[in-house]
Amino acid sequence: MTLAPSGATVRRTAELAADPAAVWDAIADFGAVHTRVAPGFLTALELDGSDRIVTFGTGATAREVFVSRDDQARRLVYAIPEGPFRSYSAAFEVAAAPGGAQVTWTIDLAPASYAEYVGGMMDQALPIMRRMLEA
Repeated sequence: MTLAPSGATVRRTAELAADPAAVWDAIADFGAVHTRVAPGFLTALELDGSDRIVTFGTGATAREVFVSRDDQARRLVYAIPEGPFRSYSAAFEVAAAPGGAQVTWTIDLAPASYAEYVGGMMDQALPIMRRMLEA
């Protein structure tokens, strides 16, 4: 029997003219993403233990659970355990690239019907992230 996946993977990659260590420092600062990485896209952040509750520019909020951080691999993972998703896990990875850094943002989610919406939100956030991280 072949199983059909019920979810989707949404991925965005950005090449930045910035030092990979500096980009990682900002992205890895889990409690300051609203000021260091995506201000305006995110308008507020409240820490609740190892979770963060973020407020988007639209007024929507989400609880994001800190899953893991690997400084050597420059990889940060978080999840959204509630809301419209049956499952949601996101990872940021920062690598050295010609001329600076490469940031890969991958979100695995279910149901797949949310993939276009989430991809659109990522597309809104990326120009802000580029501006902040290349500064």
